[in-house]
Amino acid sequence: MARRFDQYYQVKSRDNLGDPDYWNRRFDDIDRRISSNEDGLSAIGGLTTYIEGLALDRLNLVLAPALDKITLVSEQGFLLAHSNNAVTLDTATTQTFAIYDAAERELFAPSPFVTIVREANQTDYAFARLVSWDKVGGQLVLQPVQIFGNPGPFIDWTIYVGTALSQAIQQMLADTQAARDAAKGYRDNAADSANQTSSDKTAIALMKSDTLAARDAAAASAAAAKVWDPTNYYQKTEVDAEVNAKVAGLVNSAPSTLDTLQELASALGNDANFSTTVTASLGNRVRVDTNAQGLTAAQQLNARTNLGFPANTVGLVNIASAAQITVGAAADAVTVNQAWAAAGWVPLGNLTGTVTIDGNTGSRFVGTLVGNVTIATTNMKPGQVLELSFVQDATGSRTVSWSGFLFPDGIAPTVFPNANNWAVFYSGVYHSYGFMLGNGWKTY
Repeated sequence: MARRFDQYYQVKSRDNLGDPDYWNRRFDDIDRRISSNEDGLSAIGGLTTYIEGLALDRLNLVLAPALDKITLVSEQGFLLAHSNNAVTLDTATTQTFAIYDAAERELFAPSPFVTIVREANQTDYAFARLVSWDKVGGQLVLQPVQIFGNPGPFIDWTIYVGTALSQAIQQMLADTQAARDAAKGYRDNAADSANQTSSDKTAIALMKSDTLAARDAAAASAAAAKVWDPTNYYQKTEVDAEVNAKVAGLVNSAPSTLDTLQELASALGNDANFSTTVTASLGNRVRVDTNAQGLTAAQQLNARTNLGFPANTVGLVNIASAAQITVGAAADAVTVNQAWAAAGWVPLGNLTGTVTIDGNTGSRFVGTLVGNVTIATTNMKPGQVLELSFVQDATGSRTVSWSGFLFPDGIAPTVFPNANNWAVFYSGVYHSYGFMLGNGWKTY
């Protein structure tokens, strides 16, 4: 019997294995061949089993990866990605978002415009333009074009694939804002014109009133002029003599520098309430006839300053500053607030190479390892406590060596290598023999 594998049974890469007709045609041919040769039934049965197994294997090879991909898409989604590195949105520069999840990097396909929004809320978001996308490294570079809410920095940004609709919304928003600003300008101009018209109307009404009053006054003056009698009024010489007599009586024997009201006002400092001012001024002077004057704390401080006492005193005792406490250079009084300030954590910034801890600047220090470091100390005082905290940078695996430090059993603390995690903590005390005694530990 002639072979028909190449013609009927061979499975090709693009065959639709889920199509019933695809299999029905082949099984129909098999059935015809079996019916025509019942003696070869067992062999045909074996061939059928072989074909079924081959078909199932082919289904597994073709459909299983596709099903895995579909499952991954349904679980992860391909229209969004998450970034948990600290980013501050800024329309003037580009920002880089790190996509750490490998599955998200595999599926994420950003469009020319994307939407950036926080997971914590929906009020801090932005529209951005795609600059570049490195799927292998997970580096997504975006240029924000419109920012809403708080720009950060935040570590919970989610990037959604956008469409041209985002760009259209941005343009529409810009046009709307421009139209709003123009309308506000027209409104303000109209309001100014209305105010000016109202002012002009009021001025015209006042001028009308003044004109009418002047007219009435002129009419009254004309009527009075008709009946005016000069004999009813003092002569100029009489008026001058009376005025001179009154002025002389007012001046009396006052010196020439105080014989006018202007000179008297100047002498009193042009103060209409001179008596009250003098009384209040005397009340602000420190009295020597009593110890119960009742001054406020601010008045007492001012009095001490005016008497020449230092400003930073309590009961005439100097207060040491936090810097003086740290250096140990002052014998002044120590307050609780200054003691806590001196014991605060001192940031060292990014660290690499030999790092010398200065005991004069504090007793607690924290820094970020951007390279392998060796820790040494200087200006330490016997009995001074030293606490150190180091963080791995984004690269990680930075090492820490110790110079002048002694550890239990001579074993230095282990350093945690993972990126962006606490690497090691140290706590010890400076010995009078010139070395640090203490121990350290890692957090993981």
